[in-house]
Amino acid sequence: MGYASRNRTHSSPEVTAGVGPGADTSRAKGRDRRVALTLFLALLALAEPPAVYLWANRIEPWVLGMPFLFAYLLGVYLAMVGVLVWSMKRRL
Repeated sequence: MGYASRNRTHSSPEVTAGVGPGADTSRAKGRDRRVALTLFLALLALAEPPAVYLWANRIEPWVLGMPFLFAYLLGVYLAMVGVLVWSMKRRL
């Protein structure tokens, strides 16, 4: 037996972090961070007044028993929560 095989401890694992199946590389994680940030900011922009006044300021088409504006904002906010949950699960 060589010196390295006799003196292995738990502090020096055989496989380093980030290597192996299912491991995220820093480049992929950085790309996912950019995607999450871009999606969240785009959805936030859809919930702000210029977009809401131009596209969703309608009362007449009722969706899910409520005016279109409320259904639109509910959809946008649920999508924002979805992005936050996705980024939390990916540990971004």
